[in-house]
Amino acid sequence: MADRLSVLLQRFELRARVFHRGLLCGTAGFDAAAGVGHLHLLRCGKLTVTDAAGQRSQVSEPAVLFLPRPTVHRLEADDAELVCASIDFGAGDDNPLLRGLPEWLCSPLAELPGLALTQQLLFDEAAAGRCGHGAVVDRLSEVLVIQLLRHAIEHGWHLRFIEQMPLDAQGSWERSEMVTAAEIHDLLESEFTLEPVPGRGSAPAEEFAVDGGPATVGIIASVSKPFCSACDRLRLTADGQIRNCLFAREETDVRATLRDPALTEAERRSRIAGLFAASTLAKLPGHGINDPSFIQPDRPMSAIGG
Repeated sequence: MADRLSVLLQRFELRARVFHRGLLCGTAGFDAAAGVGHLHLLRCGKLTVTDAAGQRSQVSEPAVLFLPRPTVHRLEADDAELVCASIDFGAGDDNPLLRGLPEWLCSPLAELPGLALTQQLLFDEAAAGRCGHGAVVDRLSEVLVIQLLRHAIEHGWHLRFIEQMPLDAQGSWERSEMVTAAEIHDLLESEFTLEPVPGRGSAPAEEFAVDGGPATVGIIASVSKPFCSACDRLRLTADGQIRNCLFAREETDVRATLRDPALTEAERRSRIAGLFAASTLAKLPGHGINDPSFIQPDRPMSAIGG
C-alpha cells in the first residue's frame, strides 16, 4: 500500500506557480479572491507579514511562510530576497485535504533541515535564469510543499478534515456543492481502515484510528452533523473581539477594555471577566446553518482568525 500522504496527494492534485523571485522592496498584497494559497520563502533580509485583521508579525531570519488556503495578507520588506509561489491543491475551497491543514505555517529554515537541499536548489534555479528554470522552480516549490506536509506528519501534527462552511469571502457557499463528512469518511476508508476513537467529549472532530493506530484522523462535520449541544468554546479574534459562536453575527469588544488607560489592573481584569461571562451566557443553542433563516456572518474565516 502507498504511504498515506502519497495517497492523499494522488486524490488532490498539487500545483505551484512561482510569480516572484528576487528582491522585494516595498509592499505586496494578496487577497483570497484568487482561490489559491501561497508559499513565501525568505532567503535573507527582514519581512513584515500583516494578516486580514491587521496583526503584524516580523520575520528576521531565513524562513518559510506557507498559507495553504486563500488568505488575505500583506508583505512589507526592504531588500528582502524572496521566492513567492501560488499553491493550488485542486477542487478549490471544496477540497477536504486543504481544510485539514493549518491556516498558516511560519518556521525558520534552520528548524527544517529536511528542506535544506530543496530550498537551496530553488534559490539557485530562481537566480540562474537558465533554460526551463520557470518549470523547474514550479516543480521544486511543489516538492517543498510536500516536504512541509511530511514534516507536519513526522512531528505529530494531527490531520483534520472539515466540511466547507458558509464562511467564504465570496459569499458563494452552496450546501449542494459541499463534500460532506460522510463522503470524506468513505473516501478515506477506501484506502485505510478507520475505527472510531471513544470519548469525543466536546471536541469538534470525531476521531478515527487509522489502520489500527496509533495514527488518527479527525473529521469535523460542522454542517451535516452539528455538535453545538456539546460545544464549550469561545473564540477571541485577532483584533480583540469575543465570538461565542464561529457563525455569530455579533461580537463583544475586549480590545477597548485592554487599552483603556483609565482602568486599574484590577478593574481591567474584572471587566474582562464580565465580558467573557456575558458572552458565554448569550451563546445560542445552535449555529442555525440548517435553518432557512440562517444569514452568513459578515466576516469570512480569513478575517475572523483567533
